[in-house]
Amino acid sequence: GAMVRRGRPILTVWVNREHLELARQLLQRVRGKIPPPTSIVVEKAA
Repeated sequence: GAMVRRGRPILTVWVNREHLELARQLLQRVRGKIPPPTSIVVEKAA
């Protein structure tokens, strides 16, 4: 297993705005395979 600190990203995905919803759906699938608690945070690139 990996050592992960609270509040640190486990996975970062960069997508175009047009693919944002698909990326959210895929991250929801991944979220089910990572022990809780997890959250998905969407940020706009600078």
